[in-house]
Amino acid sequence: MSGWIELSEMGNDEKTAVPIGSVFSGQRDWTHHYLKQLGHCGKLLTFEEEKALAKAIERGDDAARRQLIHSNLRLVVSIAKKYMGRPGLSFLDLIQEGNVGLIRAVDKFDWRSNCRFSTYATWWIRQAVMQAFAEHDRLIRLPGHVINGVSKLKRAIESEKRRLDRMPTEAELAQKLGLSQKKVRRLMQAMHKPVSLETRVAGSDETDQALGDMIPCETDSIEALLEHDQQKTFLHLSFKTILNQKERDILQKRFGMAPGGSPVFGSNDVDHQRWTLEALGAEYGVTRECIRQTEKRALAKLKSAFLHQLEG
Repeated sequence: MSGWIELSEMGNDEKTAVPIGSVFSGQRDWTHHYLKQLGHCGKLLTFEEEKALAKAIERGDDAARRQLIHSNLRLVVSIAKKYMGRPGLSFLDLIQEGNVGLIRAVDKFDWRSNCRFSTYATWWIRQAVMQAFAEHDRLIRLPGHVINGVSKLKRAIESEKRRLDRMPTEAELAQKLGLSQKKVRRLMQAMHKPVSLETRVAGSDETDQALGDMIPCETDSIEALLEHDQQKTFLHLSFKTILNQKERDILQKRFGMAPGGSPVFGSNDVDHQRWTLEALGAEYGVTRECIRQTEKRALAKLKSAFLHQLEG
């Protein structure tokens, strides 16, 4: 798993970074020990305290960053509990991945948004957990030696990111792991299942383009590969939460998606008959132009949410 966290961020004076899963590896006693540790996290932060810490983080205050993380570890546990019992990840795996989302939320939080940090962090924590389930489903279909290689690569990426304060290059990862750049590139590819984004969507002038064109994908960039799945997950979540039922129904029928599908999860969702504007107009008892405007508005919502997430 990719969830590494500094012990100093969990109330320990040591600066060593370790994977949580290796410390609490499937032992109930250690689960209890970890949860007991959270009892020492102190009181919940007020809105003003959150803003003060976020301002300090913006100025480069590492102590404030650790405090904001430390004060919200219990939020991760409360969210992780909701996913317990699903196959693939243990409770501590869920906490580990949730902590990754929490750290990302801390690094991206903007105190000017006038939003409570816990509200903002909840989305990132859930996204990290959902991403972990998707990743597990991919990895269980890979040979054992590839899984081991991917795990080592992910640890190296996290380690080098902390050391360099940036995303490492392929050459740096190859040197760290003692592998060729070609081998590192293959392991990077193994981390991500190919997904069809060939669903055609209508532009403002009724011309079609692939929805995948909305997602920038620089295949030579390690950071782009790592971000790619999160972007698709974000679009999927946006489709389910930002659009109303009518907008979802129109997009699903216009682009031939299976009922309940979304425009980002593979070709199996797009094998159904595509509805014309006229047919949908008759279905809803409105004009063709009304359907076109609803479709355009729904796509604009998705694009706006996606661009806002990229800029955030």
